[in-house]
Amino acid sequence: MRTVKSCFEDCYKNYLIEEKHLTIKSAMNDLVLGYFKSVDAQIKE
Repeated sequence: MRTVKSCFEDCYKNYLIEEKHLTIKSAMNDLVLGYFKSVDAQIKE
């Protein structure tokens, strides 16, 4: 089970890698979506 912290770290790393291709807004959307997916997965387990 992934923790919320690890999800944020993964999303942030992806943001740093892809920042040349993404706007800050879309990167933040990915961060928030990743957070909610992580929480949803934890609730289901």
